[in-house]
Amino acid sequence: GVEPPEGLENEVVGAPLERLVGSVIGRLNQHPVRSTRYGVMRTRGASQKAGADYDHTNPLSMHTDHSVYNGTPGYIQFMYQAQGSVRSKVCDGIALTEYFRVHHPEEFRLL
Repeated sequence: GVEPPEGLENEVVGAPLERLVGSVIGRLNQHPVRSTRYGVMRTRGASQKAGADYDHTNPLSMHTDHSVYNGTPGYIQFMYQAQGSVRSKVCDGIALTEYFRVHHPEEFRLL
């Protein structure tokens, strides 16, 4: 199981899920410098204003934007963020799919 997070702050809310996934598939690869079809990206942000997205030495939280180069990820993550909120909700896609299969078979068929 997954224990509840220590808090709802961005830095700690995902830690229990990351520990569980890490224990199943090994250490998570946060954001390595990888080669792309355009060569190896080794850029660094010029300042703090550039943000983590442009500094490839900064680890980012889990994401799938590199799956184009490295294959399809082994899971699908659905997140819901209410308008005007900074909190996200993570749900189990397999459980959600099973719920739709049982309770909404027509919608399940469309999916």
